[in-house]
Amino acid sequence: MDYVLGTKGSLELDILANRMETTPLDKVTYEVPNDLGKHVPMTYCAVQSIEEGEDYHRQHFPRIPDILYPAMARYSFGDLSQMTKKDFERTLQLPSPPNPLLLDAAPLSPPMCC
Repeated sequence: MDYVLGTKGSLELDILANRMETTPLDKVTYEVPNDLGKHVPMTYCAVQSIEEGEDYHRQHFPRIPDILYPAMARYSFGDLSQMTKKDFERTLQLPSPPNPLLLDAAPLSPPMCC
């Protein structure tokens, strides 16, 4: 981090200010310690609902499949005292596996040459 000191309106200060890059405030987060000694981002602490939790996880973990965001938000920011294992499994809404009876048992073989 670089600091520039000078009087407002001086030519040197104006030139340096034009060349410097600043970080927008929406990209800055502060961390606070929790009871376990780990640091938690304040943006995590600011989440008030499950919907905001989904947005938080989407923003901070973009590589996770979309189907997991509701379950992660409910686990992290929901009321866990009322959540059962079946409720958690229902929030995943995974597609059902294909029916093995409908699939061909023998794989297709390549066509035979003369």
